[in-house]
Amino acid sequence: MIRRIDFRYLVAHVIISLIAYAVFYYTIPIDPRYFLLAAPTLSAIFLMSFDKLSALQGWGRVPERGFMLIAFLGGSLGILLGMNLFRHKTSKLSFQFKFVLVLIVQIALVLWWVQT
Repeated sequence: MIRRIDFRYLVAHVIISLIAYAVFYYTIPIDPRYFLLAAPTLSAIFLMSFDKLSALQGWGRVPERGFMLIAFLGGSLGILLGMNLFRHKTSKLSFQFKFVLVLIVQIALVLWWVQT
């Protein structure tokens, strides 16, 4: 019986983000703002790999709204990399359509933020 994963994907996102923050902040002398790109990207790649493994093993799956939330919180690059790296969610057109909408909204927000 396949059961849904409730909010464990969000908890995993937070944990991986904190680990990535510690790694970037304490070991690499770079601007901490790069963490805002790196942590959600790493977390999204992990989430895509976990969902691919879950699909293969018949475990509980990560809901699409979880992927969209992580993508909207800055993990779009990680979702895109995970889709191509693990060949996951590449044939599901509804997912791709929602992902492109999130990407367009993010690009519009970044352009608006840069211009103000």
